Amino acid sequence: MNTERRVLSEPFIGGHGDIILCSRDGVDFQVYKVIMVVASPFFRDMFSLPDSPGRNVYQGGKPVIDMQETSLTLDNLLRFCYPIENPKVSDRKAFQKVMAAADKFRMEFLFGVILESFGLSQLAKDSMRRCLDHSLPELVDQAQDTDLTYLSTSDYHQSFSITEHIAEDARN
Repeated sequence: MNTERRVLSEPFIGGHGDIILCSRDGVDFQVYKVIMVVASPFFRDMFSLPDSPGRNVYQGGKPVIDMQETSLTLDNLLRFCYPIENPKVSDRKAFQKVMAAADKFRMEFLFGVILESFGLSQLAKDSMRRCLDHSLPELVDQAQDTDLTYLSTSDYHQSFSITEHIAEDARN
């Protein structure tokens, strides 16, 4: 475990929060347990387990949870969870990592929030409407021409999850 810890900016510093999420690159995020519980069934389950003070690491009386995500991914993900302005994620890889983390922590509400903030819901609706202009055999032929050679299974799974949420949003 990394013993040298750095801190980030508001709202994740200054004594705010009652737990600390430590990113893979050693950045501390002081967050409120209640926000994490409401935002994520993953964290809800984690915090329902009994605490083991002898085994857990504490800093300033707050439990420290080491995370596998980088500080950039956690910062973007947490800013979507907090009642503050959504982050501007313009990098494709950063966007994919935030979506993967949202999927990992089962933050399903974030898919809609993220899709709306990027205007992807409207794009998906428009795409679905255009698909209705084609027959199923035409769509299958077009899909067969698509090169998926460089698509990782993780990206495929993530795109499938996103597609499910877009389709749900389009139906509503």
